[in-house]
Amino acid sequence: MVLKQLFNRLIAFNIDGIFIVILTYLLYCAFYNLNNKIILKEGVNLIVLGYCQLSSYFLYFFLLESMFKTTIGKKMFKIKVIYSNSPQGLWWRTLIRTIIRITPLTFIPFFLNSDRLFWHELLSNTRTSLE
Repeated sequence: MVLKQLFNRLIAFNIDGIFIVILTYLLYCAFYNLNNKIILKEGVNLIVLGYCQLSSYFLYFFLLESMFKTTIGKKMFKIKVIYSNSPQGLWWRTLIRTIIRITPLTFIPFFLNSDRLFWHELLSNTRTSLE
């Protein structure tokens, strides 16, 4: 059961990744359409692409999870984010959850705690569960 849960969450994350790549491409193209008279050096293009990628990642998870408590990938696997009863606001915990999710090796705590939670869930006081 634990491996199935992990597998479903990883596949959902990869599906979300596809949408993030599309959003990144759209932001990158929009940047160059707005600045079509500016010829940037190759290194600057990579920096712009990196900012577009981080912005897409942040916007995708932050907006979808704060507004709908799920993402497209999670919705496909009937997974939703559960926010515990806490005085902190929903958007604040979603912000913490989104920022921490960028941390490398976020999956390690999944195997170290009995609740099978990732770092972004532990530190933002959130959980995921099936709908």
